[in-house]
Amino acid sequence: MNEMTRWLSLENFVNRVLEQWPALQLYFTEKVADKVDPFNTVKTILNAFNNNYCKAQLEFMSYQLHRVLMPAQASPVFAPRDDYVKLLFRDNPSVEIKLRWLSEVK
Repeated sequence: MNEMTRWLSLENFVNRVLEQWPALQLYFTEKVADKVDPFNTVKTILNAFNNNYCKAQLEFMSYQLHRVLMPAQASPVFAPRDDYVKLLFRDNPSVEIKLRWLSEVK
């Protein structure tokens, strides 16, 4: 049962990473400067934090997870999969709003 509901905590994780983005970026920058990572794992993580597209993906995921986990009053929280697909595309934000979101990601 835990495996089936584990995704419900994903929104909290994504939001926490977005909240801590600058601090995590600074932390991994310092760790790369220490030059103690023989496999360049820390550098790979830092590259992800310096990539605006990665942050935009998390912002989008946060937005969609919120919509799925907190659907409108008419939709039950545990609706059939088809209902969730319809919910994702209902009230779809305009291209203008999506472009604004992307432009705000630094």
